[in-house]
Amino acid sequence: MSTTSERAERPSSDAGFMFWARVYAPLLPCILGFACMRIGAAFTLGGLYMGTDRGVYTDGPNVVSLVLFALVGIVMFRTGFVFRKRLVNRVLLAAVLVHALAIVAMVATVLAGVFSPSVRFGLLCVVSFAATVCTLYWLRRMRGASMASGAVMILASLIGSELVVFVISFVPDPLARSVVSSLFALCQIPCARWARTRPRAYQIDVAPSTRDHFAFVQQGVATPRFLAASAAGIAALALVVGFLRGYPSGDPVALTPTARVLALVLTEGIFIGLLAAVLRGKSSAMSVGMWIVMELLAACSLVLYCMFHGHLEYGAALVSALNSVMSAFVWHIIIAFMTYGKRDPFYYGIVVWCLWMAARSVGRFVPFSIGMGYSADSHLAGTIVSLALLVSTQFTFVKLTDVAVFSARMEERELCRGRVSRALAENEELSKAAEDAGIIASSASSDAVRHADAASTEGASAREQAISALGSLDEQQGKGSAFERLLGLDDAAGIGEVREALLSHNAEVMGKQFLLSDREVEVLSLYASGMTQKRVAERLHISTTTAHTHITRIYAKTGLHSRQEILDYMREHVEGPTAG
Repeated sequence: MSTTSERAERPSSDAGFMFWARVYAPLLPCILGFACMRIGAAFTLGGLYMGTDRGVYTDGPNVVSLVLFALVGIVMFRTGFVFRKRLVNRVLLAAVLVHALAIVAMVATVLAGVFSPSVRFGLLCVVSFAATVCTLYWLRRMRGASMASGAVMILASLIGSELVVFVISFVPDPLARSVVSSLFALCQIPCARWARTRPRAYQIDVAPSTRDHFAFVQQGVATPRFLAASAAGIAALALVVGFLRGYPSGDPVALTPTARVLALVLTEGIFIGLLAAVLRGKSSAMSVGMWIVMELLAACSLVLYCMFHGHLEYGAALVSALNSVMSAFVWHIIIAFMTYGKRDPFYYGIVVWCLWMAARSVGRFVPFSIGMGYSADSHLAGTIVSLALLVSTQFTFVKLTDVAVFSARMEERELCRGRVSRALAENEELSKAAEDAGIIASSASSDAVRHADAASTEGASAREQAISALGSLDEQQGKGSAFERLLGLDDAAGIGEVREALLSHNAEVMGKQFLLSDREVEVLSLYASGMTQKRVAERLHISTTTAHTHITRIYAKTGLHSRQEILDYMREHVEGPTAG
């Protein structure tokens, strides 16, 4: 299928930047807001560009937030709670204010001389919870976006925020850094108000690629498997990232000025390269490409750790870049979950964030607490990290291979569905002919009536078998693993809704193309979904004869001659709706 954006003339190399700047201009408020969130939380929690992390003061507060978010997620899972638009806006306002006030409270306690480790930890827990809420808000605004739009928002915001954080990291006074971070956090409020006046991300005229894991309608039920595999891969790699941040003894590794520059250049280079690949239409950049980059960063950081025992900051620079890249990947996957899932977007953000943070925290603290870290030398720790990296790589490879196999099976089932649909149409025609024959033969002889009844019964039986086969396929496609159910990706009804919405949209487009009446568009949508003429009549509360008349007129106006030809025309000539 072609789309408007695909038919548009590609920009020349000189005008390329202006072209893309104009296309993605509606995302500017989200880009700035997300960048402000990142800067506001960078120093308070992670100490970005100052070290691998701050030990218990980084992942410790995240663990507390994880518990709170997990409780919220459980309630949402059981009740199906949905955040309304007004409530979402209020949640952001409250989170931003709490975030800024918590930072101000830390500054005030230091100046008052009552600052203590327990006070610091408690306030950091508040900052962690509030900053995560803000993160999920900005990702929520991107639901329904194409892969390119989601990637542009995340990568552009990170390219800008990483540079700002790098500059601020050289400010010697920690209180000054805290004040600056609180000001950036507050800047999210005007950005959010600005964003509400701009078109939403899914309205941007850049179509998703059919190879893109955001193109849910095209990929159908393979999408939950891909998202589940991505979530599992995130957890596996996060264990390694957590271990590398504390290598080799469990203590944070400080970054020297040289290492800070190395981390910045590497991080910005990766993000700029990914953004350029996305704008060139390489949809695999944000999936396969990012996996390769993350695995390479993890492996190379371990090599540098082992090569330079006295200069761990070189390996730490790569770990810092790895953590930023993995954050971008997790946020991108969260947008995908929010776009696909039928639950409230916050639910998917909470689940994926908790999965990521829990795995990273386990990798950060558990191995060192049980003596797997540095003893006489770092060989044991290096071996453990190598094994964990190998396991995570193989695990992710196996899971993604399973997705490919599953997708092939679903494609085979869809072909079977097409054959069943054709058989359904043929048997419907047979049944109609048998009914007509029965009417004519009623005045002829009893033998002819019996033959007509038998043919009608045979046609009805064949229809029932075909409908049963279609229902069996839907049931197989709707099943999900326990992990997929936890992630909220087993919604078989949701899959049906997506298919119904697609057919309804395609029928409307065909209605405009062939000047069909509103009733004919309704009939076309239901008939293309596989319903018999009798079912269409029951659904629309009309007679079977009227339904048959509408279908006959549809065939005459479109020049098509069967249900399969209608479906083929929709696939080849009608654009599908934007995901979300």
